[in-house]
Amino acid sequence: MDGLPHDGGLTLVVEDDDDNRFLLVRLLRQHGLQVESASTVAGALEKLARRPRVVLLDMQLPDGTGAEVLEQIRRDKGDSAVAIVTGSAEPEALEELRAFGPDAVFIKPFALEQLCEWVRSMHAPRDPCSSAPAPAS
Repeated sequence: MDGLPHDGGLTLVVEDDDDNRFLLVRLLRQHGLQVESASTVAGALEKLARRPRVVLLDMQLPDGTGAEVLEQIRRDKGDSAVAIVTGSAEPEALEELRAFGPDAVFIKPFALEQLCEWVRSMHAPRDPCSSAPAPAS
């Protein structure tokens, strides 16, 4: 997958809880985003072939953990923005999650509008000049 372009504005929601997955997909689509979903590690790995721009990743999945999905994204040198969605607010657990290198961590329950804003900001066109060093004076 290295070097392939993103599939436009695709967001991948990986969540095993049917109600939570449905809610997130519906909400993001209402914000005009293209969304696909998966409920397992296997399903998520299959959908990564579409090179989503954003991945919302639950950590506890029936056939493994979201960490496996995140590791695959990073191993493939994918530059998808990844947010881990977790129910654990324990400092040790959060530190462990951050070691996987997500771009954001959302702790359940979280403000849906905050999550939508983050997703939309990750879809926004990036200005190549914004990270350029300032000219020498």
